[in-house]
Order: sequence, then C-alpha cells, then structure tokens
Amino acid sequence: MNQFIVTNIENYEEKVYELSENIVEDFLKSKKVLSNTLKAETLYDQIIEAHLDFKNKLNYWNMRTAASMLLDYNLNYEIRSSLNRLAFNLLNLGKLYLDWHYFEESKRNKKKSKNNTPPKTLAYDITEDEAVIKKVREQRESIFDNNNLYRIACKLRGYSQHSALPINKFRTNNINNTAGFFICFEIFYEYDELIKIGVPKEILNEFKTIDLKEIIDGYVYAIGQKHTLNRELISDAVELAKNNINELTNNYFNSSGFNKCYGRIITMGLVKHNVNTEWFDVVNYLQNKNCFNINHSSVSFDSFSAKKS
Repeated sequence: MNQFIVTNIENYEEKVYELSENIVEDFLKSKKVLSNTLKAETLYDQIIEAHLDFKNKLNYWNMRTAASMLLDYNLNYEIRSSLNRLAFNLLNLGKLYLDWHYFEESKRNKKKSKNNTPPKTLAYDITEDEAVIKKVREQRESIFDNNNLYRIACKLRGYSQHSALPINKFRTNNINNTAGFFICFEIFYEYDELIKIGVPKEILNEFKTIDLKEIIDGYVYAIGQKHTLNRELISDAVELAKNNINELTNNYFNSSGFNKCYGRIITMGLVKHNVNTEWFDVVNYLQNKNCFNINHSSVSFDSFSAKKS
C-alpha cells in the first residue's frame, strides 16, 4: 500500500492518506528529474572548481619561480606532481560530464543490440523528448569543428588515462630589463608529442607549440557550452517536476488542517520518500554561482590607473 503521511510539527499527530500507483509513479518521476538536475549541476560545479584550482596552482608556481631564479630537481618534481594531480582530475571530471551529456554505443555494440535505443543523453533522460537529442548532436558537431583545443584536450585525457600523466615537462623564463620584469611559465606540447597522443595533423601547426593552459581553457569552455544548452533544454521539465511535487504536497497539507507540518510518502516495501523540495534550492545557488561560461584563454588580467577627469 502506498501512503502519504502528514505529521503535525506541534504535537506529532499524523494523518495518513492512501495513494494510487499513478500518483506515486508521477511523484517518483518528478523527483528523479530534480535529482538528476542536481547531479548535473554538482558535477559541473566540480569541473569549474577544479579549473580554478588548476589555474591558482599555476599562478602559485609562477610566483615561486619569480622568487627563486634557480630550480632544482626536487622543486621540479613538486611542480609536476601538484599540477599533474589537478590536471588529471580536471580532465577526468570533464570526461564524466561528457559521458553524461551524450554517450552513443559503438557501431559494434549497435549491431549486437536488437533494440534501436537512443543515445544516453542527459537532456533526454530528464525530458524524454527525442527532439533534444538532435539539438545536442548539432552542438557537439559545431564544437568539434570549431574548438581545436577541446579536441586536443579529449585526446590528452585519453592518453593520460591509459599511458602517461599529462605533464612531463615545463619551462620557465624570467626577463628583467628596462621594460619591466617578465615571468614565463609554460607547460607546452610540441607537434610530435601531440601526434603521439592521437591529435589529427590537420588541426596542428608543425612549427607551433601549444600550452596546456590553453588546452584546459578550451576544454572547460566547451563543457560550459554543453552545460548551458542542457540548462535550456531541461528548464521546462524541471519546472514542471517541481510544481508537480509542490502541488501534491500542498493538497495533502491543506487537507490535513495542520498549521505546521511535514510530509513523506511510503511506497511498497516501506521505502520512505521526503516530499520537501527545499533541497532543490542548491540548484538555484549553483546556477547563479556558475551563471557565466567564460573562455579564459581570451581573458587577460592587468592593472591600470584611472585618469582623473
């Protein structure tokens, strides 16, 4: 038997209402929509925070190399070690999101499978609308065609997952002249190295190195584009799910006549479900926190003096 139990907060009196299978099914479906939305926002926040950690550590070592003109082997190791952990973590958090975003079975598995199921897609899992799959595919193709740094990052992630850590070397250069004090800290990949990890020749310049900072920035920016699209595609389904739960809850709260109360649903097998949706406010917080998708490769930080008018 499925039940909706309303508890009076003041004296813990309870009123119990029987629920049909359809009502429970709708509730669980709506709750799943909200839960999956929170999972997606949580993962994206982890990616943004990991990106900031990586950039902060780069700035830290930039400052350390400015203060110490001589780097020994031990310090070199610490630099590589700390940055490898952060870069590896960021690349793989990104891969987890990309697999949630869109994952299609290989052609070999498709032949074995008798069912022509749609690809695993975050937006489709939440909306159950096949039209969103087309929009996701179109954006994926556009990003793939226009963001070479993202393509390089994907190859680097696969290589670091199975063959070697992403950072093997770096270079520093400090220049002090009449123009000022300039610090150069680079984690770079040469043409031959990029070919080795599987990057297509047609998107590379044989005579140009590529800095890992740019690769990471392009990777995170592309994931941000995909996440922005997901937010747009699922917004109506999320709002509907939240309204459905709140409407169900308010109906039974009003029926109980209690001034202050809370509710829970108990389904077959005595499984308890909290009907409160306040936990979903975390999604609003995360969406406001990460409301802008910034391409950090196109951003520079500098100081300037405002002229008096």
